[in-house]
Amino acid sequence: MTRYLRPDLLKAAGVERFDDWAATFGNVVTKNQQTADGTLKMKTSFANFANLPELMAMYKEFADVQSAEKLNLPRPELKTGKPQIISVPATPEQKMYVRELAERARAIEDGLVDPHEDNHLKLTSEARLIGLGNNAVKALYEKRGEELPYDFIDDKNSKVDKCIEKVAEIYEKTNDTKGVQIIFSDVAVNSDNGNFSVYDYIKDELVAKGIPEDEIIFAPKSDSKERENIFRDINNSKYRVVIASTGTLGTGANIQQNLYALHHIDVPWKPSDFEQREGRILRQGNKNKEVEIFNYVTEGTLDSYLYQTVVNKARFIAQLLDNKVPARVSEDCDEKVLTYGEFQAAAEGNPDFKRRIEVSNEIVELAMLKKEYAHETAVTKEKIEKIPEEIRLKKEMLSKVQNDRKSSEKIQELALSNLTRACSHKHLTKNKNDI
Repeated sequence: MTRYLRPDLLKAAGVERFDDWAATFGNVVTKNQQTADGTLKMKTSFANFANLPELMAMYKEFADVQSAEKLNLPRPELKTGKPQIISVPATPEQKMYVRELAERARAIEDGLVDPHEDNHLKLTSEARLIGLGNNAVKALYEKRGEELPYDFIDDKNSKVDKCIEKVAEIYEKTNDTKGVQIIFSDVAVNSDNGNFSVYDYIKDELVAKGIPEDEIIFAPKSDSKERENIFRDINNSKYRVVIASTGTLGTGANIQQNLYALHHIDVPWKPSDFEQREGRILRQGNKNKEVEIFNYVTEGTLDSYLYQTVVNKARFIAQLLDNKVPARVSEDCDEKVLTYGEFQAAAEGNPDFKRRIEVSNEIVELAMLKKEYAHETAVTKEKIEKIPEEIRLKKEMLSKVQNDRKSSEKIQELALSNLTRACSHKHLTKNKNDI
């Protein structure tokens, strides 16, 4: 945006080339990251941003940041004033799997496992799945070709089941107004290759609770030819329950007309994903004066950690745009891979242990910053110590250049004089300029 609107600012700061800009304001890395359908893809992104005050000062030379709070546009109020959190305790099976993830993470970090067989990214993907309930846990064991280490019990008490109950309750409550609901999940999207599909499970359970199947729809992909027609039907309440991912319904979907409730089944990594999801319902043109948003969390799994992580990122972004952040460096608000400590903290289920892990991570980051500061200080000090000698050398060079210039001028005058005499002998003009 700066290059497009104010390239002069980049030139004045000496960062008009992107590589220079990236080196000044961030650390770029390339790594495998998980997509919404669970596959891996190499992605180049910023690991962290640096020199944030200068970066934002440059940005705000041409940008006027307006938040929803500042604009105060006419949109529905949020019941209870904030999203409602519905939490359920982890089952013994989920806790067992979390402990197994912690053991696998330790083996990976100790170098006991080939990264092609098991790695932190794979563990992170599984950690997000097991929060969905015992059905997801069972599917993970079956996909690995292993027998369940326990008698499988579907107790219908997972966060997904709680969401299904809440959707059915609101469906009945809003029958008169034909209220529409959206259920978001970026994980367990389809049942390919034996995967557990939370989409299919939710739809089957809602139908079992009496909601007509033809009133439930999976959100169409962005390249679907029927997309606009489906959106029109949602606005007309032909479909009362929409099951979607951030990618299929996060942007460009004006379906707010009768939206009453929004449900977050999973916890996305990025605040922008939450913002785009909730932008479908907290929007101008919604006929409902009051709406509800629900976040579902399974205690004793990684859900709580993931939720807190994205909340912290959102808070930082809001502060940054409002000029309230004193920090010069920030981790990028993007996907990440969980560490052994984070798996272990979830497995322990102890808030104090979790805090210990967080403090340990903060200490490591501060130690790195201290080391970087010491290095930069030493380099700067070395440069300062060399300045007197550099000044002396430059003065000597300047003196020699000035002497060379005087000698050059004398040689030019002598050559001009000789040329003038030579021309006069041949009866040529003595005009100095002609010569």
